Amino acid sequence: MRRGGFTLIECLVVMAVLALLTGFLLPTLVAAKERGRDIVCQVNLKQNAADTLIFVQNTGLYPFGFCSSGGFSSVPPGGYVGDGAKDWFGWWWFHQITEDKSPRENPSLRCPSQIQTTNLLCGNYGANYSIYKIGDMSGDEGFFGDPLKAARLARPGRTLLLMDSGYTLISWKATLPSASPAFENPQRIGSYYLPGLASNAQQIVEPDQQHDAVRGRHSGRSVNAAF
Repeated sequence: MRRGGFTLIECLVVMAVLALLTGFLLPTLVAAKERGRDIVCQVNLKQNAADTLIFVQNTGLYPFGFCSSGGFSSVPPGGYVGDGAKDWFGWWWFHQITEDKSPRENPSLRCPSQIQTTNLLCGNYGANYSIYKIGDMSGDEGFFGDPLKAARLARPGRTLLLMDSGYTLISWKATLPSASPAFENPQRIGSYYLPGLASNAQQIVEPDQQHDAVRGRHSGRSVNAAF
């Protein structure tokens, strides 16, 4: 009488079939996981855009992109963020639109497909530098000065507000095909980019942000944005 069970050949055949199926399914699973991160990123941007619009409705002004004076001299909720050697100390746009006492722990401020970094200012979301102005320095009037009034935007539905970015402030300057795009903080030129642009391969980019800058952050080198 033959004993029940599988022969060695049968086991090897089953293992080969399972390996083959895994090979077919793995790319699909990876793509599904990436699509899930894309959706979370889009939800995060919508949340931050909604918080910004609530701020605008209450004040009539857009928040500063960055400010360290004029009523912002105190330490912001959760303390200063960023790298003390490269980033300005002060209040950033996200400090003003949320009551979160620890921005570093706020998941809506972090892109789920970001580079692995503890610096909240790098590799997450950038505010449109032309709208979220810097309030306490002199320079290009397109990026410095008083907060922008809501009435100044003629087509708000077509105006970029927040987007995937190498740094927490971003503008058209970052899309220039220059080796050194003009940015007022020279310590952060290496983080001043939009993910996935072909021109980034010729830019000066921080070593830990090379993949994000050159190969892109989301599927198809897409960039998520809120208007």
